[in-house]
Amino acid sequence: MGAQPAEGRLSHLHRTDGSATFAHNDHCIMASVNGPIEAQRRDEDPFEAVIDVTVRPAAGVGGTRERQLESLLQASLQQLICTKRFPRSVFQITLQVTQTPTDDYVTSKLNQAQQNLVALPALLHAALLALISGAVPLEGVATAVVVAILQATGEPKIVGEPSRREASEARSLHVFGFTAKGDLLLAESEGNFTVGEWDAAAALGLKRCCGQLQGTTEDNDEGEEDAQDMVRNLRSITETKAASDGRWR
Repeated sequence: MGAQPAEGRLSHLHRTDGSATFAHNDHCIMASVNGPIEAQRRDEDPFEAVIDVTVRPAAGVGGTRERQLESLLQASLQQLICTKRFPRSVFQITLQVTQTPTDDYVTSKLNQAQQNLVALPALLHAALLALISGAVPLEGVATAVVVAILQATGEPKIVGEPSRREASEARSLHVFGFTAKGDLLLAESEGNFTVGEWDAAAALGLKRCCGQLQGTTEDNDEGEEDAQDMVRNLRSITETKAASDGRWR
């Protein structure tokens, strides 16, 4: 099964500065943003705002998995938000997982690190949409994609947006995030791979994230058209909200 279309909704929580829900590939994330608000003295930075990210699982309480995701997201969002405009302030970003893949057999074959990588793009996209909803100044926007290197006879097969079964059988999994300008924002890997394979996976990740913006539409692999829709999907979600808000005019 190929990549599923992304769906999103903005500004549906009324007690937050910004909110969004993002659903893609069996993951659904509800995000909220509050800020900038005054940081406590022990946490404040005199030169820039602090980014506080909290990831809440669909069931139970957060553990080491959520703490790892929070650290990865915090580092990425720190580069996108104009933090130097808001010294001694904090942006509180809460990401609530509301849906996860239901294939227990396939999910059980993914270790914790692999599960983290598969969920990371949806979390990042939900956070970005919530920041846009809250009118938080950004240096730019970014998209992320999962890339799998499958074990095959001869040359390895590199797949973007792998299915759950492909992810469980992959020799290695990678998540790449790129800004709209094509700058590398996030790179996380798990499994066995060579430097050449990593370079090929990164090139596919760039093509999936920024191919439509850069006009690189030739030599698309299978499913490339769907993957390139991610940039258009994020833009469409925000345009739909803007059009809805402007109808009163």
